[in-house]
Amino acid sequence: MAYENFDEWNGVKKKLNIHNRDLLFKEGEIWWCSVGLNIGEEVYGKGKSFRRPVVVLKKLSHNSCVVMPTTTKQHEGTWYHHLNIGKKDRWVMLNQIRFISANRLYVRESILLPGDFAEMKKSVAELLGL
Repeated sequence: MAYENFDEWNGVKKKLNIHNRDLLFKEGEIWWCSVGLNIGEEVYGKGKSFRRPVVVLKKLSHNSCVVMPTTTKQHEGTWYHHLNIGKKDRWVMLNQIRFISANRLYVRESILLPGDFAEMKKSVAELLGL
């Protein structure tokens, strides 16, 4: 990955920081989110806005939440939780849990069924030893 992409992400991040939106988001929803360009094994977003879908795990305030990114690549193991959303398979990357500003959220994609959300939260608790 080229270093100039970090400069591109920095430009996007500056715009996100000043762009306050009044969003209504809830736990168990999947949103497109500008997760950025990160380092090492940290997952990153794609495209000009460095976005990928995330599951809102916990709403902390009107402007912040805890999310987990998703992927369409099949994964096995305790770091991932499989979801089937409208005939689409997704894997939640439990090991990539993070706090974000709601400014990073772009558009809601879907809402998890209550049972699916509860099962995913059990997977998170098991991974974290709670």
